[in-house]
Amino acid sequence: MFDIPVGALEATVAKQALEAVQTGLTDVASNVGSSIVAIVPIALGVVGAVIAVTFGIKFFRKLVK
Repeated sequence: MFDIPVGALEATVAKQALEAVQTGLTDVASNVGSSIVAIVPIALGVVGAVIAVTFGIKFFRKLVK
């Protein structure tokens, strides 16, 4: 039916599958990296605010006593 040797066909399919996996993982890494870059400044602001409020509450409790 086909004149393509089976070993060559398997090698081609394996190469295509490997390229697809590499491309997919590269895309995932890129998306994760850009998500982290977007989230970190917001997270730092929230954590900083929580720490500031916590220290503020402790400070005012000491003033009241």
